[in-house]
Amino acid sequence: MQNMTRQLESYFSSEGELAHTLTNFQFRQPQQDFATHIAEALNAGDTLMVEAETGVGKTLGYLLPILLSNKKVLISSFTKALQDQIYHDDVNRLRHWVAPDKRVAVLKGRANYLCPEKLKRTQSDAFAAPNEVSEFAQVQAWSYRTKTGDLNELGTLRTRVRSSITLSAEECLGRACESFNQCPFYRARERALSSDVLVVNHQLLVASYLFDSDLRAVVESRDVQLLDEAEHLPELLQNAQFRLFDFIWLKDIVRDLATLVSEIGSEDPLLKRLLQQARQHEQGVARSFDGVFVSNATSFELNSKMVDLLDRSEAMLSEFARTLNPRRQQSRLMSQLLKACAERAAQLQILAGDIENGDQAVWGQQEFDGLVVYGAPSADKELPRFVELDATPKIFVSATLSLGGSFDFFCRRISRQEIRGVSIAGSFNYRSQVLGYRPQMVLSPEEDHYTTALLRQVFNVLPKKTLMLFTSHRALAEAHRYLVDKKRTSLYLQGDASAQDLIKAFSREDAGILMGTRGFWQGIDIKGSGVQCLLIDKLPFRSLDDRLLVAGSGESAPGDQIFAEFLLPDCALRLRQGFGRLIRSEDAQGLFIMGDQRFWDSSYAGFLQQALPEFSWTTDKEAADKFLRADA
Repeated sequence: MQNMTRQLESYFSSEGELAHTLTNFQFRQPQQDFATHIAEALNAGDTLMVEAETGVGKTLGYLLPILLSNKKVLISSFTKALQDQIYHDDVNRLRHWVAPDKRVAVLKGRANYLCPEKLKRTQSDAFAAPNEVSEFAQVQAWSYRTKTGDLNELGTLRTRVRSSITLSAEECLGRACESFNQCPFYRARERALSSDVLVVNHQLLVASYLFDSDLRAVVESRDVQLLDEAEHLPELLQNAQFRLFDFIWLKDIVRDLATLVSEIGSEDPLLKRLLQQARQHEQGVARSFDGVFVSNATSFELNSKMVDLLDRSEAMLSEFARTLNPRRQQSRLMSQLLKACAERAAQLQILAGDIENGDQAVWGQQEFDGLVVYGAPSADKELPRFVELDATPKIFVSATLSLGGSFDFFCRRISRQEIRGVSIAGSFNYRSQVLGYRPQMVLSPEEDHYTTALLRQVFNVLPKKTLMLFTSHRALAEAHRYLVDKKRTSLYLQGDASAQDLIKAFSREDAGILMGTRGFWQGIDIKGSGVQCLLIDKLPFRSLDDRLLVAGSGESAPGDQIFAEFLLPDCALRLRQGFGRLIRSEDAQGLFIMGDQRFWDSSYAGFLQQALPEFSWTTDKEAADKFLRADA
C-alpha cells in the first residue's frame, strides 16, 4: 500500500504526471485524499462509503487507483450519460498514460442493444406513423455500419421503434438464436468478461442480481465494485424487488401477430381474429388503470381487480397458444409466438394464485411504457439490501451520502451491518461564493397559484443565467406560463429537447432560464457560462400516497414514523443534491433562492438547514442585486 500511496502522490502533485498530461489539471489535496481512501479500500477488499463534495474531482480520483491496482473492478454509474463519459472520455484516456495494458469494457442492459433477429422479423409496414417508418429505415441503414450495436449511437428512438428491435432476457433465445454470433449484446458480454475494468450502470447492476443470469455472471466476475452516484441504488433496488410484472409484452404480441397476418395470413380469418383480440385487450389493459389502481383503494379492491385482469390475460394467451399450436411449423415466428404465449400464461396463472392466497399486496402504476404491477412482500419477509446481494466488496461514492456528518440514513438503506464512512471536504468557500435570498411569501406551498406568486416575488431579482428546479411537472408548467408572458429572456424547458441538448444550448447563451423537475436536481453540470442563480420552489418531499415509499418503509409504520425516519432525511439529501447544481468551480458565485417558508418556520427547519453548507441569507433585494453585481 505504501508503494501505491507514493504513486498517487507522484501523479497528483503540481509537478506530477497528471499536470503534464491533462489540460487544466490543478493539484487539489482533497482529490489526493479521496484517491488514497479508494486505494486503501481496493487493497484491503473493504466495503466503504466515501462522500466527496462537489469540486473534489471524484472521477479522476477513483479511476487512477483503480488503474494502478491489480484488481478486476466494476464501475457503475446512475446515468448512462455518465457511463458513456467514464468509458469514452475518462478511463480510456487515462489508461493510455497509466496502464496501457489494462483491458477496459462497457456493458449496458439488453434493451440498449440491437437484436439482429428481431430486426429481421420486423417489417416497415408494422408502423402506422410516417415518422416511425422513417426512423425504422434509419435503424436498418445504421445496422450495417455500427460496430457495437449500441442504440444510444442513434440518439432518442420512439418507443414503438425501439421495442421492435430489442429483447428482454425472458424473450432472448441465447445460443439457440440463429443470429447469436452477430448479437451485439453477447459480443459486449464477452468483452466484459475478459476486461480488467468494466463500466456499467446501476439499472444493469440491479437487473443482473434479480432478473438476468447472463449479466450476473459478468458482475460476479469482479473483485471489487465501485458505485458512483451511489445515493440512487437503494431506491432502484427496492423498486426492482417490488416489480412483479408488466404488460409491455402485449405490444410484442400485437406486433408479431400483425407480421404473421402480413406475411402468411392475410386471407386467414383466424389470425386476423387473434390480432383484433390482442389489440382490444391491449386497449382494455390501458383503460383498466383508470379509477382502479388509485392510492386510496383498499388492498382487497386492488387485489381483486388485479386477479381479474390477470385471469383475463391468461385466458387470452392460453387461447392463442391452443390456436397457434397446430400451425407452429408454418414459420419460425409462429413457433416463437406460441412459446411466448404459453410461458406468459403460466406466469400469469402463478401470479394470480399468489395474490389470491394473500401472499402479497399488489398495485398497478401506469408508466411511460405501459402498466406495471408491483407487490409488497409480507411483513415478516425482509428483502436483501444491496450489500447483501453478494460477497463482493463495494465502494459507495457520491457527493451526498451523509446528513449532519452522519452516514446512518444511507447506510441503513444498503446494509443491516455498519459500514465505515469517510467524508472529503471540497475547496469551495460557500460563505463568500453563495448568498441565500428569502422571498416574503404569503401563500403556502399547498395553495393554488403558489408558483406564480413566488415568481412575482423574485422576478426582478433574477440575474441573466438562472436554473429553476421544481418538485412537480404542474409547478413547472405554471412557471413556464408565467415566464412566457414576461418575454424577458430565453426559456429552456425540460421536455422540449433532451436534457443534454437543453444544457448545451443554455450553456452557450449569455442569458436564459433553464427549468426542470426531478431529473435536473442532480447529475447535470452547467459548463461554460454557468448558473448565476438557483431557485428551488418547494422542499422536495415525497408523498405518503407513494405506495412504493410506504411499502419500503413498512405498511404498518405510522405516518409520523415514516416522516421522521424516511421522508425528512430523504428530503434533506434531495435538497443537498439540488443545491449542488449552483457552485461548480472555486471562482463561481451564485444566488440561492428558496421559495418554501417551511425551510425556516417548520419544526424540522434546523435539520434541513444543517444539510446545506453555511452561507448568509438576506430578504433585501438590493443586497441580492449588489452580490450579483460583484460577480459581474
